Amino acid sequence: DYARALAGESALGIVLLMECADPIRSPDEVQWWHGRGLRVVGLSWGHGSRYAGGNARVGGLTPIGRRMVEALDAQRILHDASHLSRAAFDDLFALSPRMVIASHSNAAALIGDNERHLTDGQIAAVRDRDGWIGLNLYGRFLANQRRATLDDCVAQVMHVAEIVGFARVGLGSDLDGGFDRMQLPIEIQSPRDYELLLSGLERAGFLQAGGTRDGYAHANLSRVLRASGCL
Repeated sequence: DYARALAGESALGIVLLMECADPIRSPDEVQWWHGRGLRVVGLSWGHGSRYAGGNARVGGLTPIGRRMVEALDAQRILHDASHLSRAAFDDLFALSPRMVIASHSNAAALIGDNERHLTDGQIAAVRDRDGWIGLNLYGRFLANQRRATLDDCVAQVMHVAEIVGFARVGLGSDLDGGFDRMQLPIEIQSPRDYELLLSGLERAGFLQAGGTRDGYAHANLSRVLRASGCL
């Protein structure tokens, strides 16, 4: 679907991303899942999985998790590091040579040293794999003890982009994350408001620094999906 959309043959392109790999019962099933459209996998959700520690559960890759990484790599399925524990993140980067994205993660430097957020070192590691990082719009991941604002979103994007590069950032959203509008930035209450984020980035100098509107909206991620070989 996504490849057809890039070619202008359809208006909507969909890529299947699995958040937490537990539904894949064993690494031997990865080829079956790939055949049915799975193209991006995060090994863990917050509380971990049989394959890896999560941001709310310590631990690196498990023995079967290491086999899973090898199976995903063999099918050119892209890794998503957004919910990995820091130990699992390090293990993944040590084991796999392939591209990695963080589909909906913000910078720990701006919001606090929680394993759900990326350290500047982790952001640089994604850069070194020519990957991509998507902004998370969940208010608690943007501001402490107050409602998040558009300015908080822009600050996150600019901080991450200054490390990873302005062609390796985009919108991760997480609007389907199970929280209500009060947990969203005041100015961004639905996808209809995404244009405000693009305008805010322009005012902050995103374009002058080398970013583009289309790149942030979709093209940066599209490039990674193609370059990784998963499409």
